[in-house]
Amino acid sequence: REIYRTGNWFYPTLQGDPFLLKPPLMQWLIAVCYQIGGVQEFTTRFPAAFLTALGVPLLYLIGRLVFLETLPALFSALVYLTLLPVVRHGRLAMLDGMVISFFLLLLFCVLKARENRKYALGIGFCLGLITLTKGMLVVVLAGIAGLFIIANKQLALLKNPYLWIGLFLGNLPAIGWYVAQWQYYGDTFLDVHFQDQAFDRLGTAVEGNTGPVWYYVLEVIKYGFPWLLFLPGGLYLSWKNRDRAWGSLVLIGAIVYFSIVSFMSTKLPWYVMPIYPFLALAVGANLSYIWHKNQFKSKFLMGFFAFLTFVGLGGCVYFSI
Repeated sequence: REIYRTGNWFYPTLQGDPFLLKPPLMQWLIAVCYQIGGVQEFTTRFPAAFLTALGVPLLYLIGRLVFLETLPALFSALVYLTLLPVVRHGRLAMLDGMVISFFLLLLFCVLKARENRKYALGIGFCLGLITLTKGMLVVVLAGIAGLFIIANKQLALLKNPYLWIGLFLGNLPAIGWYVAQWQYYGDTFLDVHFQDQAFDRLGTAVEGNTGPVWYYVLEVIKYGFPWLLFLPGGLYLSWKNRDRAWGSLVLIGAIVYFSIVSFMSTKLPWYVMPIYPFLALAVGANLSYIWHKNQFKSKFLMGFFAFLTFVGLGGCVYFSI
């Protein structure tokens, strides 16, 4: 709101004080929406909700490339669409859904670069967008993408000139913004943005937000239902197919990211959000396997989904009234 009212786009403030906690891409998008539609709840939520929703077709396209089939890709996208944390946080003015969609676009570009070298340009631009949205998280997501490139035997990508051009051009705006903030605010920017917001969260509980190592296991159990029932089978199939693209992507993404956030001292519910696309791919693979085995015809599963359908419709009617 202050960006919109003051026109101070490059050095944002919050109640007049410098806002040094996060890069400003989300705030810029919201300020643009304010200029178009005024300051209201819809224009505040729209950028994040729209970009989070793009993650659904992006996950479907990734599924088509890694599964080489339509059905598991479709199931994965539908699971991601209906996961409660994605629906819940995606419709808020929060950064996590945007970051996930940029990361999914990055993975799509990695996979498509095998067929068309020019898609490697998008990898650098996606990294730049992630950096301008949530700063140091880009290191973790870039590491996951790098491990997947190695597991998927795409090391030839490193010789692709489009990759390096994309890395330079895509990250130039983010680097320029960081340099400008450092020149303007000096070491204060480095202390607040990097130390307080990034490195301190690894070793200390910021603002008392802490929990045990299994904190995010409980988060997935609480909010992963009903797809949680199909997750163990999906992870088992991922392990059996670890030599295939989808299996290695699920295992690398889930294990690496889950390990990092679990051992961080600061615990917040939305920190686990980037793991959900990987879990959706695992569940989608399992649902496809069950579909081909005709196990959906079992009385238990038919009754279970019929029960969920009635409960969901009843809830919609109740809360609508």
